[in-house]
Amino acid sequence: LRAFPDVEVACGFFQVGADTMQLSFRSRQHSPGKDTALIAARELGGGGHEHAAGARMPLADWPHFLRGQVAVRV
Repeated sequence: LRAFPDVEVACGFFQVGADTMQLSFRSRQHSPGKDTALIAARELGGGGHEHAAGARMPLADWPHFLRGQVAVRV
């Protein structure tokens, strides 16, 4: 996040096993009223802490999710 001052929530991801994606969200701690990592993770059924959270999703859902996020966020 330090390298991207306009980004409020960042996501890292990797494949777990043959059919699952793990997503790891981080958000800025100085952004009251903005989206947080926990909000992003909860939208996918995950959880964690306010500024560090995660979720998993089926690999089959990954392309659809990614297209939707890129289209909305970029």
